[in-house]
Amino acid sequence: MWQTIANFAITRTLIETVPQYHLDAYWDRKVLLRGFDLDRHEITTGETMRLMFYWQTKTVLEPEYELRVELINGDGQTAATITPLCGLVPPHQWYTHRTSGPAFTITADPDTPPGEYTLWGGLQHMGTSDYLPLVDGTPQLSLGTITVAGP
Repeated sequence: MWQTIANFAITRTLIETVPQYHLDAYWDRKVLLRGFDLDRHEITTGETMRLMFYWQTKTVLEPEYELRVELINGDGQTAATITPLCGLVPPHQWYTHRTSGPAFTITADPDTPPGEYTLWGGLQHMGTSDYLPLVDGTPQLSLGTITVAGP
C-alpha cells in the first residue's frame, strides 16, 4: 500500500540526490557540478578510494569533451591512477536538466611518495587538450586535498 507524504520538503529530500560535498560550480554556463562524494581523504600507497560526481547540463555538450580527474602533487606531477567505474558515460550523453553521476576509483601508485596532493576535476577537449573553463576562467576545479601515506 502506498502512502503519500504531505510535506513537499520531505518528499523532495527523498527523491533528490544530495552530494556529500556541495559545490554548485559552473563550467561556461553550460555544465553545473552540484557536488561530489568521496569515501575518504587519506589513502596508503596501493590503496583505492572512490569518487562520485553529480553533474547537470543545460545543453548537450560537444562529443569531444571528456571528464578528467587528476591527483597532482606540489610540482604538478600526476600521483595516482584514476579510472572510471563501470564504464564512463561521456559528457555529451549526460542528461540535460537531470543529475548524472559518473564514478571513479583513485589508486595511489605504489611509488607515490607520502604527502599532500590536490584532487582536480575538469572537462577536457580530446582534440586540443584545452579545458572548458569555469565561469571564473579557471580550467579545472580543485576538489580538495588528499593525503597519501606510505606503506
